[in-house]
Amino acid sequence: MNTIGWGYLGTRDWASSPQMRQASVVRHVSDRFPKAYVVDGNAFSFPDQGRALVSALRSDGVGVTSSFFPGNPELPHEFQFDFAHPESAQVWSATQAFLASVAPTPTPATAGQ
Repeated sequence: MNTIGWGYLGTRDWASSPQMRQASVVRHVSDRFPKAYVVDGNAFSFPDQGRALVSALRSDGVGVTSSFFPGNPELPHEFQFDFAHPESAQVWSATQAFLASVAPTPTPATAGQ
C-alpha cells in the first residue's frame, strides 16, 4: 500500500500529505452530493473508508444505500463482480434497486435517446 500511495501521490509520506487530504472524498462531502450506493468487501479492501463515506453522506442529509459484509466469508475488493460469491447476487439486486430509485423510468418518447 505504501508503494501505491507514494506512486499515486508523488510523495513518500503520502498518508499525511496535502494530496491525500485532497484525494479523500469524505472531506468533500456536502448536501449537494447525489444519492449514493457504497459497497465493499471485508478482505484486502476499504470497508472503513466506505463506512466513513456513508456516515459523512448521512450527516449531510444525502440519501445513501450501503452493503458491507463484516466477518466471514472473506470477500475481497471487487468481490461483487465474481458471482461465485452468493453475496455478489445480493449486491447485484441491490444495485438494480438503487439505480431504479434514482434513474427516471424511460417513456416511449425518451427511450433510445
